[in-house]
Amino acid sequence: MSDFRHALKDYRNLKYTSNIIDVYYPLANRVKWIGRVLPYFKGEKDDLKYAILKTHIDNVDIIPSCLELYHAEIGSVSHIAELDNQQDKVDFFYTLKYGLDTVKDDYDIILIDSPPSLGIISICVLLAADALLIPCAAKMPDFTSTAQFFRMFRDYIQLISPEKSYKFMKVVTSLYDTRDS
Repeated sequence: MSDFRHALKDYRNLKYTSNIIDVYYPLANRVKWIGRVLPYFKGEKDDLKYAILKTHIDNVDIIPSCLELYHAEIGSVSHIAELDNQQDKVDFFYTLKYGLDTVKDDYDIILIDSPPSLGIISICVLLAADALLIPCAAKMPDFTSTAQFFRMFRDYIQLISPEKSYKFMKVVTSLYDTRDS
């Protein structure tokens, strides 16, 4: 058993993901979940329970994401601009948090794997999160980019939710290569 699976074996986990679906859900079964989360974001569903899929790993469920969310992100800009009330505009960014609140009592840990950008989807993820693990390759350009991400992240979150806080924010080294010195 991998260290990851062993560390989480006693926890009920939900992973909202866009990047590492192959680990959790075989390619042959993907057709049934394309766009699975979109009905919630469109207001057609009241919670995210319908979107949860079991995986072949004990105690790990997923809500898979898809590229269709990027199209929804573009439409979101227009939707936000059309909202008259400032509070409605702010509430829009909490859509993912409100959805996760409907299933959080069923899980000990909810991991959200967001795209590496500061688009609307990522801002929703940042507002839904209680803690942050930010991967950073062990190279100076990546470190510099991550530092810039934190500056931009701080500015965006302070605009939308000045009171937002996190239990922790950690940078996790990735792509470490001992041959580089």
